[in-house]
Amino acid sequence: MFKSHPVCLHGVALRNLCQKVYERDHGQCIFCGRYVPEGSKPHHVKFKSRGGGDTEDNLVMLCYECHFQVHHGMGKLVQEKAERLLAWLYDKGGQGDEI
Repeated sequence: MFKSHPVCLHGVALRNLCQKVYERDHGQCIFCGRYVPEGSKPHHVKFKSRGGGDTEDNLVMLCYECHFQVHHGMGKLVQEKAERLLAWLYDKGGQGDEI
């Protein structure tokens, strides 16, 4: 049986993906709506350490403050909203509810 590995991009492919996510999210934090500087790294909704990959359906733009909260145990609401948004955008069992 083969073990599935998450998609890990590098170089130009990763930069292109980050730009695509930035444009999809209109350069704004998906939680609070603040501007996110162009070139910022998107947030992995399913952390890479838990098997999440570098894929459009696993990345969202977060401002510095919201990103910090998620990675330091204070961002449960941010993380939940990111999961709902991606489920809705990529039809991963989303109910079509308002985000």
